[in-house]
This record gives sequence, structure tokens and C-alpha cells, in this order.
Amino acid sequence: MKYMNLGMIRAGGMAVAMGLAVWVSTGGRANAALFVGSGTSTTDSEPLAASADFELVGGNLQITIMNTSTTPTAEAADVLSGIFFTVDGANNISVNSEYIPKGDVVFNDTSSSTLGANLALPGTVLGQSVDQWEYAFKNMTGGVGSAGLNFFNGNMVSKDGLVSPNYKPTDGLKNDGDTIFENSIVVTLQGYTGNLSDISNVKFQYGTDTSDTSLTGKLQLSVVPEPNYGLALAALLPFFGLSCWRLRSARMTGK
Repeated sequence: MKYMNLGMIRAGGMAVAMGLAVWVSTGGRANAALFVGSGTSTTDSEPLAASADFELVGGNLQITIMNTSTTPTAEAADVLSGIFFTVDGANNISVNSEYIPKGDVVFNDTSSSTLGANLALPGTVLGQSVDQWEYAFKNMTGGVGSAGLNFFNGNMVSKDGLVSPNYKPTDGLKNDGDTIFENSIVVTLQGYTGNLSDISNVKFQYGTDTSDTSLTGKLQLSVVPEPNYGLALAALLPFFGLSCWRLRSARMTGK
């Protein structure tokens, strides 16, 4: 009986540890897919990096897009201005809401401001209006972006794009008075009915034209379909506790 209890404890402990490891590694989220991309700029050969975190939240598709480069953004062609992805039914999707997260920094040519709260888009900051990133669907490809790229409505000039997290206005980037963000945006799309596993061909687009740098997004982490690791872990804890109690009882009785 003693050895059986030890085996049960070891099995229970391993199960709890594995469940906790998965829970921590996914940030406690149950339905998410993270894509990352890295490469060099075709304009100035500087290293570039970005990420797009897709998550199903309340029946909507939420995408957190980040410029993660460690090199200060010094060229307009190195501003992250959009992402593209292939997904079934993308033509039924539309923008639900967008915001720049609290803690991000907003710049224009003369000043900057660290956001004390999420900035809902469209909105106003530093005395300037800030537009939403647009969503469009063409040839089975969906995308959101701040620049026209001959894909979204019109052919907008680059504005409201994402610069690297260590950007400084003295780095040489001229944004002609438009706002730029360091370093993320959260876009929520409604009308998505698929699974996160349906999303593929993620590409990060820089600059104002598709001839500028484009990085391929690689799936880094996927938690699909949705498992509830929190409930699974909670279910294992009583089992682990019972095994410990049985071992203690066995030692006290000498069995």
C-alpha cells in the first residue's frame, strides 16, 4: 500500500506540474495563436521583427500586433504598417474596435506622450486625430493596416504605424507631423466564424507599398482547440492532496 501511494503521489505530482507548466506557458489563455516574423529591411538592411497574437475573445477575433525590433526605427519604410493573413470567410469580417494599449508611447514630430489608459481608435492624442487601422479582403486574403498598400481603401500615406520599442525622435525618422506608436495596436474583428487553426500565410508589411519589406510570420505558439487548463489543474489538486493524506495515514498505521 505504501509503494502504491508513493506511485500515486509521483503520478499526481507530475500531472499537476505538467498542467501548471502549460498553463503558465500560454499565459492562462485557452484559444490563442502567436505568429512571429524576423528579417532585414530591404531599404537599409536593418534587422526587423514583429509579432501578431490572434485570440478568440467573446466570439470575436482579437489581434495584438507588435513591432518587436531591437533596432530603433529610422526609416519610414521600416515602420510596421499592416499584416495580411489567409482565412476562410474573411470577407464577412469587419472591425469591431481598436485601441493602442496603455503604456505605449505616441509620437509626432515635436512631442510624445505615454498613454495612461488605452487609446480607443479613432481618437485624439497630442492634439491630433488618430485613425483606425482598416480591414480589407481580396483574393482570399484579409488584412489590417495603417497604409493603403494598394489594398485598403484608397492609398493612404503611412501614418499611425508602429515603430520599435526603443524608438527616439532623434533617430532620424520623419513622420511629417503624423502620429506613430511605440509599439503595438490591438484590433478586434467581428464576424469571424472559423478556428484559429484556419489562419495561415501571415505576413508583416512595412512601409507604404507592398514592394517594401514583408516578413513571413511563423507559428510560434498555438493553443487550439480550447482546453481549460485552469479547470484541469484544479481537478488534479484534490487528487494530489488525497494521495498525500493516504501516504500519511499509511505511515501512521505502519501499512
